[in-house]
Amino acid sequence: MKGQGAMNPEMIDGFFTAMNCGPETVLPSEYMLVIFGEANFDSQQQAEVVLRTLIRHWNVIVSMLSEDMAFLAFFQEHADGVVYGNDWAKGFLMGMGIRHKNVPDPALRTSSAPKSAADREELLDAIESAVPAIYQYFEPHRQAYAENIIRRAAIIGPGKVKMLLANAGVVKSINIVAVQNN
Repeated sequence: MKGQGAMNPEMIDGFFTAMNCGPETVLPSEYMLVIFGEANFDSQQQAEVVLRTLIRHWNVIVSMLSEDMAFLAFFQEHADGVVYGNDWAKGFLMGMGIRHKNVPDPALRTSSAPKSAADREELLDAIESAVPAIYQYFEPHRQAYAENIIRRAAIIGPGKVKMLLANAGVVKSINIVAVQNN
């Protein structure tokens, strides 16, 4: 890939986690440009590999959250050997900001002082325990969102509804039949 502005894997993990935890479905058409910025792929093959990898990672996050598995965030170790988690947090805030513009500004942090290794470890552990709680908190909202899609099935059509339900993280199986408008 060439160009600037593309997210790194840690940031993508936080970004995808936020969008899976939130109350509404965010479609790939809304977030792909955010992930890639001004970057361009070197070839069609590279684009396909990257997109398949992103979809696979999205599905891993969905599985961890929807199947009550332990949530493990992806934190990158930096050149100095330290795992900061800052890029994950930036990605998470960006993901929440896709639909909700009142997300706290990271510049408003109460402390910009560097964290000790113990404090940083505690914060990273807190992320991994807080994410499932956030996911559970918004579960009723995602269900209501999915039910609203089902009510509009006659307008959209069954194939589109199935896709939106899958993107909404709705776990239960729903059989959708074609609805004819009279």
